[in-house]
Amino acid sequence: AARTTARRNCGGTDTFRKTISISKPAGKPVANFFAKYLAYRAGDVVAFTDLSTNNPYSWSWIITPNVTNAHYEFVNGTSANSQNPEIKFYDAGLYSIRLEIKNSLGSDGNTKANYIEVAFQCEPTVKKVSSDIGISHVKLTNISKVNIIDQYTASGDTDFTLNSYKNPVLLESGGTYNIEIERPTNFTAMRGAIWIDFNNNGFFNDPSELIIHVDSISTKKWGGKFTIPGAINPGISRLRIGVTFYNTILYSCDENFVGEFEDYTISLQPDKTGPVITLVGADTMLLEEGRIFSEPGANAFDNVDGDVSSKLRMNYVNLKNSVPGLYRLVYTVKDSAGNESNRYRAIKVIADTTAPRLELFSGDSIYVEIFKSYTEPGYFVADNVSPVIKVNVSGKVNANKFGTYILTYEAVDGKGNKTIK
Repeated sequence: AARTTARRNCGGTDTFRKTISISKPAGKPVANFFAKYLAYRAGDVVAFTDLSTNNPYSWSWIITPNVTNAHYEFVNGTSANSQNPEIKFYDAGLYSIRLEIKNSLGSDGNTKANYIEVAFQCEPTVKKVSSDIGISHVKLTNISKVNIIDQYTASGDTDFTLNSYKNPVLLESGGTYNIEIERPTNFTAMRGAIWIDFNNNGFFNDPSELIIHVDSISTKKWGGKFTIPGAINPGISRLRIGVTFYNTILYSCDENFVGEFEDYTISLQPDKTGPVITLVGADTMLLEEGRIFSEPGANAFDNVDGDVSSKLRMNYVNLKNSVPGLYRLVYTVKDSAGNESNRYRAIKVIADTTAPRLELFSGDSIYVEIFKSYTEPGYFVADNVSPVIKVNVSGKVNANKFGTYILTYEAVDGKGNKTIK
C-alpha cells in the first residue's frame, strides 16, 4: 500500500492510502481487439477496444494504407500508442488494422485485414454563411421524451459541421422521434430540411429520405416528428440538417448560396429494445397471513409502440397467503417486435397478527328482571385465518340479587391473537 500526505502552508495535513497490486503475467501477451461497427462513412470516428490478455504494457496501432492525416488521424486525445484509440477516417476505402503489444514475457501482434470499411459521403457546400440563417441548437428525443441529441453550436461559423461520435446515435426501426432545430435570431425567413440516408448510398436523393421539409420558417425554432421505416438497411448512416434563404433551393449534396448544414452519425438498427415496466407502489410489499393480496398495478412503455400497459401479464409464483414466506410476482410484456421485458415485485407474507372479530348479540349491556333466569344471547366470531376459534366466557349472573354483573368474552385464534369484550 502507498501512503500520500498532503500539507498546506498553514500547517494542516491530510493522508490517503491506495493499494497497488503488482503481479507477474501468466504468459506472453495475446493480441486482440474489436470495433463495435465495421462499416462507417468518411469523417466518422471509430473507437477500438483492446481485448488483449496477459497484461500488456505497450500498444502500437498500425493502419494500412498508412498515410496519417491524409486518410485518418487519432482523435480525442488518443494516439497510435493508446490502449483504446479513437480514429477518424477521412477517405473511403478498406483499412487493415494491426495491433502490436508487449509485456515482460514477450510480444504479439494481430492483423485484421480490410477490417474497417469507410464509404463515401456527399457533403454540401455554402457560398455565404449567416448566423440568422443557421443552426445553433439541435434536440432529438425519442417517444419517451429522452434526449438522444442535445447539441449546441455557434450558428453561422461554418457552412458544414460533422458531429461524429464513437457511440453513434441509435435510431431503431419503427421508432418515432421528435427533432427541434433552433437559431439565435429570426430576422429573415428561411427554408429548412432534414434527411436520413436510409439506403446507405452516401446521398440523400431517395424521396423517402427527406423526413422533414419546411418551406418558410419565420420563427427561431422548427422541426417535427418522424418515424424510422420498418424495413431499413442496418448500419452506420447520417442524419443531415440544412437551412437556406426561404426563396432559394436547398440542396442536400450540392452548392447552396447561403445557409448552414450539420450532419450527425447515426446507427440504424432493428428494434431490439424491450418496453420499460414501472411498478405502481413499492418493489416489496407485505401481506399478512390469510389476507388477499391487492395488486396495485404497473405501467409499460415502449420506445417504438408507446404505451403497452394493456399487454402486461402477471404471474404469481407459487404465492400462498396462508404460509409465511417470500414470494415473487412477475410482470411480463412484449412489444410488436417481440422484445420481452420482465419486472419483479416481492410479496412477503408475514405471520397473522390480526385478532378475531367478536360481536356480542344484544349489545354490551343487558337488563334482566329480578328472579328471572338469565339466558346467554350468544355471539358472532370469525377470523381471517383460523377456521376454528376458541371462545371463553367467564363470570356469573345471580338473577336473584340486585346488582351489576360482568361477563368477559375472550376469543382466541390459532395464532394466539385475542379479542376480549
